[in-house]
Amino acid sequence: MKRTLHNITPRQQALIVCVTLSLLVGAYSIRSFHDLIKVQTMTQTMKTMCVGRFLIDVPVDAPVSFRPAFLSGWTISTRIDETDQQFAERLAAKEAELRAARNEKGWESLETVLPVRHDMVQGKVFVFDRTWSHFFEDGKRMETQAAAVHGYIRTGQTSLDFTARYLNTEDARELAQLVTQVRALKEGEVPTAPGFCFGRAMLLDPLLASQNERVTMFVGIKDHPDISIAVYTAAGLKPDRSLLGRAARGATRQKYASRFHTFRSGSKKLAGLAGEELLEKVNEENGTTGHSFQWESFDKRDDVFTPKLSLELGSGYGRPGKPVASSLWDDAILALWDKLADSLRVRPTIFPVPKVAPGPALASTARSGEPCPSTGWWRCTNGAGLLIAGGERQFFTAGTRLPQARLAPPSALWQRLRKRAEPMPSRWVLADAEAPPPR
Repeated sequence: MKRTLHNITPRQQALIVCVTLSLLVGAYSIRSFHDLIKVQTMTQTMKTMCVGRFLIDVPVDAPVSFRPAFLSGWTISTRIDETDQQFAERLAAKEAELRAARNEKGWESLETVLPVRHDMVQGKVFVFDRTWSHFFEDGKRMETQAAAVHGYIRTGQTSLDFTARYLNTEDARELAQLVTQVRALKEGEVPTAPGFCFGRAMLLDPLLASQNERVTMFVGIKDHPDISIAVYTAAGLKPDRSLLGRAARGATRQKYASRFHTFRSGSKKLAGLAGEELLEKVNEENGTTGHSFQWESFDKRDDVFTPKLSLELGSGYGRPGKPVASSLWDDAILALWDKLADSLRVRPTIFPVPKVAPGPALASTARSGEPCPSTGWWRCTNGAGLLIAGGERQFFTAGTRLPQARLAPPSALWQRLRKRAEPMPSRWVLADAEAPPPR
């Protein structure tokens, strides 16, 4: 007689359930173990990336990309696949295009061209495409106008485009100065100079929080296309609600609270910055499971050196509107997150110290007419017993032309009338390089 589920005793049913659960737990444990090994392998060798004013370590084979940076109203795009010749041709074509264009009043669009040439930085800043508008204030018509200000810069092997609308000629002069602070970065280079990194370039300090520097870096994981990592940093932003404060008020979370499983939630300090962490697993409507991990520092609007910083990791990303199952299980995703988060740090910098050539040693000599090689007290050696105008021992600063000595005028009137103080070729000896100058 064929046995059916109806003929199984409660004890047998319980045994089947236990065996099934054991198999599921075993399968989960095996999968979880394998995924942990994957994460350990992918994070065994890491590369360091510079983002804004911070560093983070990511897997060495992870694809990395940057969203265009932003500073003082300009969007900054970098090009690393352009030669010097291609840049020159593109710049000439852009200028010709702007000269041929007309603004809304039918005038020549291109108004100003500011050449840029500073050390290794060269290019041009254009002011063009002016627009006019108006508004009413207290019943009075107020006229306004603005133009586009673009800068096209080449330094090293990198081209940079600074683009913005609704600015003016004064902003063009600011940009012409700002771009002299640009420095190209080599692949994988971690600079030591203080400043703001955005991929294959950086802007050297001084920069201000009010210039609102910001940049976002995206990181993928090889063989795991559903996983996305983002690091975002911004300075000078208006303080907003904290990460946990926004999450608690989120409409989606309130409506689908049962779909969210929280691993960790609370205060956490990263990179020396106080912030909040929220790590969750999310059950999607199509039956898949993904992860949403976030950490965010608190806003510091007036501090350019420790701007707002956020780190995000998500899994289960598919085509828009079609999430997929996470390719790494919970323990492995948590391990990957902790590895990334623990590596986040402020980039150490070295302020350049001006190189000062050592001054000449005491008893060093120089002749009249030559630049003084070192600031200090110098003694004229034209001969013993001669009275030198200004004194035999005189104070000169470095770079000053050493004078020819003149004999002091005689004391008697008749002697002064008969003898003029003729200049004499002179030899000077450094007598004291540390004594203070005369008051």
